[in-house]
Amino acid sequence: MGATVSFVRNPAGEWGIEIPNKSVPLMKQYNPAQIMVFQGEENVEDLAAGYQSVQKEGNIVTAKAKVADGSEAIFDIEDQWTISGDALSLTRKVNVNGTKDSAGFYSAIRLSTAPEVRWEDVDFLAPGLLYGKPHTSARAAGGSMYYDAGYFSIREDVLAAPLFGLLFQDDNWVLVLDLEPEGSTTLEETTAQASTPIIDERIKFGALGANKATAGGIEMGFWLPGTTNEFAGGGFGFGMRGGGTATPVVRHRYNPVKDGFTQSYKVGFLFGKSDSFRDMEREAWRWAWHSLDPKVETVDVDVMRKTLIDHLADRILVVDDRAGIPFVIDAVSGRPGSYRPSLRSYSFAVRTQGPVPQEIKELAAWAESVGVEMDSNAAELNLWPKIVMGFCGKHVEVGEQLLMESDRDDSQRGQRLKELGLMIIESLIKYVPMSPYPAGEAYDIRYGIPGSARTEGAFTLRSLSEDMRIMMDIIHREKSLGRQHPEWLKWARDYTDWLLTQQRGNGSFPMNWINGEVTDSAGSCTYAAVPLLVKMSEETGEKKYLESAIRAGDYVWNSTGSQCVYLGATGNSNVADKESGMLSLEAFLALYENTKDNKWLERAKSAGDYTESWIWIWNVPMPIGASYEDLGWKPGVPTIGVNGIGSNDVGGVDQYLDWAVPSYARLYKYTGDEHYLEVARVLLHGTKAMLALLGRTYDLLGPGWQQEHWKMGPVRGVGAHRTWLPWVSVNHLHGITGLEEFDPDLFQQLSKEK
Repeated sequence: MGATVSFVRNPAGEWGIEIPNKSVPLMKQYNPAQIMVFQGEENVEDLAAGYQSVQKEGNIVTAKAKVADGSEAIFDIEDQWTISGDALSLTRKVNVNGTKDSAGFYSAIRLSTAPEVRWEDVDFLAPGLLYGKPHTSARAAGGSMYYDAGYFSIREDVLAAPLFGLLFQDDNWVLVLDLEPEGSTTLEETTAQASTPIIDERIKFGALGANKATAGGIEMGFWLPGTTNEFAGGGFGFGMRGGGTATPVVRHRYNPVKDGFTQSYKVGFLFGKSDSFRDMEREAWRWAWHSLDPKVETVDVDVMRKTLIDHLADRILVVDDRAGIPFVIDAVSGRPGSYRPSLRSYSFAVRTQGPVPQEIKELAAWAESVGVEMDSNAAELNLWPKIVMGFCGKHVEVGEQLLMESDRDDSQRGQRLKELGLMIIESLIKYVPMSPYPAGEAYDIRYGIPGSARTEGAFTLRSLSEDMRIMMDIIHREKSLGRQHPEWLKWARDYTDWLLTQQRGNGSFPMNWINGEVTDSAGSCTYAAVPLLVKMSEETGEKKYLESAIRAGDYVWNSTGSQCVYLGATGNSNVADKESGMLSLEAFLALYENTKDNKWLERAKSAGDYTESWIWIWNVPMPIGASYEDLGWKPGVPTIGVNGIGSNDVGGVDQYLDWAVPSYARLYKYTGDEHYLEVARVLLHGTKAMLALLGRTYDLLGPGWQQEHWKMGPVRGVGAHRTWLPWVSVNHLHGITGLEEFDPDLFQQLSKEK
């Protein structure tokens, strides 16, 4: 097929470009040399010119332009255009001649569609933010406020890959990708308010996006530095989910208009046609993956496993006949509930203000009585004594990892791990009963009172179904070793039988309950029930569970999966996030493995393609000028492998997808697609970059610790806090042990250096 580019005269007699590829709508730009000059909010100039000269040599066209702002500054632009298949690449160099005091600039390359292309008829792609139409909070960077205003303006450091795409109504599409992202920023820039202009030659991150063109059609492209048009409170960082009204603001970020300053970058445009958005998304992401070629620093997987399991076991608290890991623990001090924000004046410090409440004093006294040191003024301590199932607590899975490790180790260490694992599971069964309906998804280790992390009697479909699915894995594994646990199966079956009563005619399940009564009827998390239902059918031989799973799987696909977007796993039923994709991938794989119906494998591939688009496949450098102590993500540590949290936490990342290593290994085995093996490799190794090890503890308390999350956008390199939760270690461990259990040979292959 191949893209073609024509250089044509614009009305001023200079050269512009047209891309009349037969497979896409006409794209054009008659003034490719675009400069914005900023001297204050009331003094902003948009400058644009065509090329004054064009020269072709081989498959490279070199085009040059001079752009003047009417004063002493002239911008010399040299563009080299190259075509390879359906990809068009631009290497740009901008030289500044002359100085303009206190002025900044960015340069841009934007292509325009034909005027008749309507904004409302286009689907958009920005990995980790935007899949088709907005599925997030209104003010987030991919939200409805931007869509309704007719533009998306996204800085590249909040994207898993610096990629943006348009899918037109006739199934043609065009993508833009920063082919050589550098991403540099400064402490001043990353911590400044959106309304504070920053002009600095060290800023080297760009931005991508699209907007309604004045003359009709849509413009899309890339510009550097990444000045962005935003709505105040647009969701950068954790907890800023936005909504209601918001004030437009320009986050002015520029390089200086200084004599001798040089700016350069390389971007690519890819053109194609697909039958669906999900096919376009798959091609787009694989183009980005191939172009950026992510490499990870390998780790010693055996050392990782032992370090993680010992750290996990050492966090277990035993009170009477109850055992578990309290929910929130500071990774720097090891004290519970001690939120320790970095860059305090810009972070979201969560600390009790004023006098310490009596209940906090009582909790601190209790903690001291069981040998735990605790800050009495730390906030959110109502979470700390809770032993939580699924999602972030994963206590059945904690027990599973301890039991699996105990079977490797016949020493005293192994015996200790077995005793702790059994005690964790048995205390959950005793203190969180599942009949006549679930008593909760957690219990308070002080008193054995069931509930949830926050609300008495509350539980979610995701949390209970996740851990009950793992319960079925444990039962199956234990039975294979000659160990029967009928009471474990009864507990899981009590929940599953109750769950069947909650399924609706369309196959969906509600999202949340309190005391058995539905409190959120959204069906967004239906995927969470599927693997449990499949495994219960396999364990008991009863078809009713499989029939329920099939109906649920069809609902997941028909409601959102066929559109290549998955919602709800992180708590908001209308928000796209990566864990929804991960759990849907598990649902479809479970159905395929049981039924061998190829439609489930095709759906698993689609869910896997969506989910991997949340994985950072480029290195985002930490801010210049930030101190080591202020940063949670340390300077020089690669960011390849972190994954976006949700489309409403713009730029927020964690390592939750390390759990999905065996999922992508299964996709590889069932499809033969080598790409999925590469995804598994990145998740196995890249996600461990900020895990503290012996000799590499960073500033954390010791080996095995890792804070929960960080930011890659504004306030880059920090998180809302520096605490550890059980899921952090459990997910790392499942990525290792789950892969080894699925395919020992593949485990050995991926564990080795490449």
